[in-house]
Amino acid sequence: MSGHEANSPSGTMRIDRCVCVDVTFAQMRAHADRCGSTDVAELRSAFRCAEGCGLCEPYIERMLQSQTVVFDEVIPPRPCQAER
Repeated sequence: MSGHEANSPSGTMRIDRCVCVDVTFAQMRAHADRCGSTDVAELRSAFRCAEGCGLCEPYIERMLQSQTVVFDEVIPPRPCQAER
């Protein structure tokens, strides 16, 4: 686990980026708002996120739906993502 997902001082997990390309969900959110991006494919094209391990994809989906850019829970990948 890299320092980006390490436990915060409160003991909760902090997940705030695609670790494969080191792009934060806040950066992706700002881009989505600026450019009108509405799905993971558009952000994948812009940032190359969700192309490596794919574990960020459910977080990106939730970020697009909820505006949340920092997560403290593990969102399991879809079965096809886990097979990458």
